Amino acid sequence: MDHVFCMLAAEKTRKPAKMHRLVARVSDEDRGIIAQAAAITGQTVSGFVLAQARKAAMKTFETHARNLYSSANVPDDLSLLASGVTPAREAEAGGMTEVPQA
Repeated sequence: MDHVFCMLAAEKTRKPAKMHRLVARVSDEDRGIIAQAAAITGQTVSGFVLAQARKAAMKTFETHARNLYSSANVPDDLSLLASGVTPAREAEAGGMTEVPQA
């Protein structure tokens, strides 16, 4: 019985299989810089590149979302909607110089 429990516990801790491969051609200089950075952080080159690519992707998502919903791009919709004025109506009345695009 203990043997079965150990086997089940080991199966639960396995990492999911890698399913895709990314390939990049880099210069000798870039390869050296990346290899040094990976060594400093105690990672393999592949692990380092994947970790940094993921960080950059997440930052890109956050920046994109922030830009979409920033107050600079969208007027104070809550106060406008509460008063029954939409950005399009305000623009028609001459209150805005351009209609925000959704």
